[in-house]
Amino acid sequence: MRPEPNPPPASSLFLKILLVFSATALCLLVVVATLAGLPGRHEPDAHMRAGMSLQLDAVLERIGTPPDPAKVRSFAEALGAAIRIEGPTGVVESSSLPAFSALKAEDGWADFGPGRWERPGRGRGPSTFLVQRGPWRAVFVFHGPSPLRPEEISAWKLAAALGVVLAILAAAYFTVAWVLRGVRLLVRGVEELRDGNLDYRISTPSPDEFRGLAEAFNTMAESVSANLRAKNRLLRDISHELRSPLTRVKVALELLPESEERAAIAQSAADMEGLVKELLEAERLKSAFPGLAQEEIDIPSFFNDLAKGYTRRQPGLVLRPGAVFSRSLHADPARIRRALTNLVENALKYSPEGAPPVELSYASEGPELCVRVVDRGPGIPEADLPYVFEPFYRADPSRRRDRGGYGLGLGLARGIAEAHGGTLTVRNRPGGGTEAELRLPLRSAPGA
Repeated sequence: MRPEPNPPPASSLFLKILLVFSATALCLLVVVATLAGLPGRHEPDAHMRAGMSLQLDAVLERIGTPPDPAKVRSFAEALGAAIRIEGPTGVVESSSLPAFSALKAEDGWADFGPGRWERPGRGRGPSTFLVQRGPWRAVFVFHGPSPLRPEEISAWKLAAALGVVLAILAAAYFTVAWVLRGVRLLVRGVEELRDGNLDYRISTPSPDEFRGLAEAFNTMAESVSANLRAKNRLLRDISHELRSPLTRVKVALELLPESEERAAIAQSAADMEGLVKELLEAERLKSAFPGLAQEEIDIPSFFNDLAKGYTRRQPGLVLRPGAVFSRSLHADPARIRRALTNLVENALKYSPEGAPPVELSYASEGPELCVRVVDRGPGIPEADLPYVFEPFYRADPSRRRDRGGYGLGLGLARGIAEAHGGTLTVRNRPGGGTEAELRLPLRSAPGA
């Protein structure tokens, strides 16, 4: 039965993102427009100087010589300026201003044409222009910024505008991060599922597309978890059920006379019994309480005893001990021996005739005991490496059943490593062959 489709989200994720970007763009436009409305500092060019000179000349022409007092006041009011004209006939001014000679004697004047000088005001202070035409001299005082040098934007205004822009961008960033928080939840869920935490579920209260994604993820995780539990339960139940008929077969074999058929049946029964034991052991290691009988292991003695069992096996086993320093291995010796036996047997099984001996080395690397089993066999196809720990998995046709085993050894070895807090990796060597690396945590020896 297919599940009912989820109702459409109450608020669209894409609408939220669109609103965030729209609000950001609007705020930036307001800041830019405000900043553009402020006059900026720039030096006057030749055209500006010439234009200002012509305007002042035109004003003086309209005022006439001798100057008409009424026109002086009229132009002063129209220009928003104070005007003083000095000449042979006297002085005419719209308001009281210093004399031309007194102003010219001061500092800060800049030429903007023959007989023309400018002194811009500071900030919003008045700007003064001096014009000399023959015997006539004029003083123009404009209130506010100079017509040639508009008011410059102060540093604090630029800093404030920049701060506002940065604040807007930061607000937009955190808002988008908040809207997209579901992505982090999904990434966390995928990582947990990848690491084997099949009970992890995503919870997101936002009524948008992420809710649908979270629900789909949770449904998928539940389905994967249920399938794996069913598979493991099936393997466990089958293994338990096989023990009774195997016991009856073994009893029946004891009553048969010695023959090749009896030996073949006994070997098959032994293989089946080994398979059942490995399956049950693998299930025990997956449980929260694997039942490890841990004790202090004398590392050199342990590996020496293990290597003695392969003195007559071809192509042979070479033990390469390394420094273990002042740390000890606290583990279940039977389980560790089982894991290493599986790795060594696997390496011997796939070493071709005439190949160099399999190498078994161990050494202390920081807080871990690193054990490596190296063979010179054909290696494992790269496409099959991720699956070599799967139960019953076989890589290529060359790894056939006639070599023995059921494809459970590597998976069981990794389960033993993980039950001890360690790791097991298998890789191909560049020069040929396979290397299995088992790492187990060490602890400082007493008194070290």
